[in-house]
Amino acid sequence: MKAGEVELVLQKAELANKEWRNLTFEQRGDLFRKAAEILRQNKREYAELMSTEMGKPILSAGAEVDKSAWVCEYFADYADE
Repeated sequence: MKAGEVELVLQKAELANKEWRNLTFEQRGDLFRKAAEILRQNKREYAELMSTEMGKPILSAGAEVDKSAWVCEYFADYADE
């Protein structure tokens, strides 16, 4: 990655952080629930990618996708705490 590209990525991250700060806990929870939904809808694809890129057994990769979706839902449920 070139220096200019790094700077652009950092600027985008800073903007995203400012937008995130302005969201309510309910809005954040909605986004985490949507992320969990997307993970579950694409479980097979993500598991295959993990298996290909990291050599993870497909069943373990699928379990990792499920765990990630669960974590998203956990934070959605307890965001305000």
